[in-house]
Amino acid sequence: MKHLYLLTLRVVLTVVIFQIFSTNFYAQTCPNSGTPGSRAFDTTIVFPAGTTSIQAKFPQFDPIQGQVTCMRLCVTMGGVVSLLSFENNDISNSNTYTATYNRLDNLTGPGIPGSINNSISRPYSFPLAPSDNAGVPNGSGPDYGAILNDTITRQVCHTINTATDLTPFYGTDSVTYDYNMFGGLNIGSSPNATINVSSSGFVRFRFEYCTCPATPLPININQFTAEKISADKAELKWSDFAQPGANYRYEAQVSKNPHNSFSNIGTFDVDKNNSEDYRTVYQTANTESGNFYFRIRQVYTNGYVRYSEVRKVTLESSGAPKFSVYPNPSKGIVGIKFDNNSTGHYNVQIFNTQGQLIFTKDLISTGNANVSVTTMKDQGAYMIRVIDTKTKKSCVNQILIK
Repeated sequence: MKHLYLLTLRVVLTVVIFQIFSTNFYAQTCPNSGTPGSRAFDTTIVFPAGTTSIQAKFPQFDPIQGQVTCMRLCVTMGGVVSLLSFENNDISNSNTYTATYNRLDNLTGPGIPGSINNSISRPYSFPLAPSDNAGVPNGSGPDYGAILNDTITRQVCHTINTATDLTPFYGTDSVTYDYNMFGGLNIGSSPNATINVSSSGFVRFRFEYCTCPATPLPININQFTAEKISADKAELKWSDFAQPGANYRYEAQVSKNPHNSFSNIGTFDVDKNNSEDYRTVYQTANTESGNFYFRIRQVYTNGYVRYSEVRKVTLESSGAPKFSVYPNPSKGIVGIKFDNNSTGHYNVQIFNTQGQLIFTKDLISTGNANVSVTTMKDQGAYMIRVIDTKTKKSCVNQILIK
């Protein structure tokens, strides 16, 4: 007759240890001769009885702190046979009793193709003499055999390097793995025996990053500048040394705080031919003024990011387009002149005194030059509205046609 005794939990314990130490499991080099390092997280969990499924979470690596070049996850499966005992109750015959501790473990998650599977097994055998019922207490004598606090472990490791997409491991949240454990004691044929079983299972996760320290300036960026080109505009410009096969993009960013809260103002694919400089223009909003801080973010396809140095530009708020009408009064000609050196795309609308839209035209302004709009045939007063098609801000003026 066979018996299956599943793992019995007596204590649940979770321990988390954070360590920083030198890397020795994966040869790595760092850009700009940075010193390789690593960061590890250890977690030990004792499982409840029977088949158990859990989620193991580990902190992601903050990309601002540096680069991940590889990651290794080591799983140590463990079982503790706290007590396994047999007592022969057959007064006529010796008997050999057997049992086997079995564990099957399965792990799935980011960076693991398919899953990690492993198993451990340990057999036990107890050759026992006939029962000594002549006043000898149970739990002793040649008819009794026991195993106390026997720990069985086995380790399996999986390394993820730069050939794998490391994007899931970057961030400020966590990376999650699903773990399943099946375990128990399988008791062999045991006629006329008293059996006692007490066991538990545990698993230790060791999650380790290979790291390179952050560098302040991307190695590909050259001559990054941010210059004021008008009261409310700054031009960002940079060049690079991109090589064929470059696996990153650029993001221009702005902030009112030089240490955080940067926002994206433009994304640029890498120019693999190095044919021209990268450039973009930032214009302030209507309520913004003061110091603005700009930087370039270099984003690799594997999730790693680097940042340029920060440049400061002082700008004024961006108001609505200001213009004057000429000549005014007019014999029919309608022209406008931008008073604030505005350059950009505009929509000009003309309304009669009843508020009806009677004319519209799109135009491009290159500064404060006079721009001819149209010629009006009917006399009267008209309202002219000029709308910046980018900011949607507008300004209104009146013209009298005689």
